[in-house]
Amino acid sequence: MRYLRYVGLLSLSLLVACGSQTATPPSGLPSAQAQAQPTRTVPTAVPSAPATVVAQAQVPTLVPTQAVPTSAPAQPTPTSQPISAPATSKTITITAPNPGAVLDQTVTVRGTTNFWPFEATLAGQVKDAQGNILGMGPIMVQAPDIGQGGPFEGTLTFTPPAEPQTGILEIFETSAKDGSIVVQQNVPVQLGGVAATSGIQLDSPAADVAVTLPLHVAFRGADANAALLGRLRWSNGTVLEQLIPVVTGTDGVGYGVANLQWNTESAPPPTPAGDATFELAEADGAVLKRVTVQVLPDDATQRVDVAWTGGDMQELIVFQQRIARTPQVASAALRELLNGPPDGNAAGAQTALPTAKEIVAYPGRQPDWGYEVTLLKLTITDGVATANFSKELRAYGGGAARVQMIRQQIERTLRQFPAVQQVVIQIEGESAGVLEP
Repeated sequence: MRYLRYVGLLSLSLLVACGSQTATPPSGLPSAQAQAQPTRTVPTAVPSAPATVVAQAQVPTLVPTQAVPTSAPAQPTPTSQPISAPATSKTITITAPNPGAVLDQTVTVRGTTNFWPFEATLAGQVKDAQGNILGMGPIMVQAPDIGQGGPFEGTLTFTPPAEPQTGILEIFETSAKDGSIVVQQNVPVQLGGVAATSGIQLDSPAADVAVTLPLHVAFRGADANAALLGRLRWSNGTVLEQLIPVVTGTDGVGYGVANLQWNTESAPPPTPAGDATFELAEADGAVLKRVTVQVLPDDATQRVDVAWTGGDMQELIVFQQRIARTPQVASAALRELLNGPPDGNAAGAQTALPTAKEIVAYPGRQPDWGYEVTLLKLTITDGVATANFSKELRAYGGGAARVQMIRQQIERTLRQFPAVQQVVIQIEGESAGVLEP
């Protein structure tokens, strides 16, 4: 009976197992074998490792799908480029006045912008060396259309300082929100200062005269035995300056003569033709006299020979110097000779003709004498050039060697012209007894 019950129960369990969806070991196996089944799956589980590897190999295929959304928002580079692009930065360019320009009471400002300022208006102001505002005003931008940059032009009026000094011209845009400066451009300028009271008479250069280098400077009425500064300032800010000693005459008046020229071993700095400013100033910079001159371009000049001498007055030294183009070229060459050689020239060239220092101290000097030798008249007839000089030529002081050198300088300077074969020297129209040892 017990055996039959056992067989019946076993059959029932088999029927239940056959209806299940879960895999079970075959019913015919002994129980010992059924319990050993997991042991056999250990080696079969080893081959399942490749299945695990395959699953892991699919992980990289998921990485791009996860990296795409991660990297997409992290692309600020394209959007950040326009912020630093030069095309969007605001700039102001000042084309006038030039750096170093001399300003008196008004200044015309010109330039361009690459942006549209608020209400198409920039601001301009002039400051002194201490940063004090001397004057300010609006500068209108003439843009072709709203929102665009364009040229600007305007005039500022300011109160000049008491003394000449370096100042600053500022052009800027202010914020409509809080008045702060958004963008600014500066240019250094020279503030002329209130004209100083001076008894100095500037005889050369005259106002608005055409000039070349060397620039001849001549003045009178300065304090005795002083030293003044001669300064030529070009429109591009280049400055040529030189200290000019003052000599005192028998009349107690101070005189000064100089010939400004670049004396450098290298090429001189570039300088533009056109308006330039000459200033005569105290050694501390206080301007005494100021005139505007016209610097000639090279194509408006010509070269001439001018004969000088060495310190021992034994030989001639010939320079080629530029003068303004003129049909009276021989007279112009003689005037260059009378002006004297360029100060501090490397060749050591001097002149045997009387200098201002000699003329004003000459014992025979009369009240109607000047302080330079001048050319009264030059005529060239039938190959004979007659040069008539002022009475100041008598201050040469004598001496055979000096007299001979004066004649050689004048003759060599004139004989460069084919029309001149002979030279006659006169003083105040007299040729007899002049330039005697």
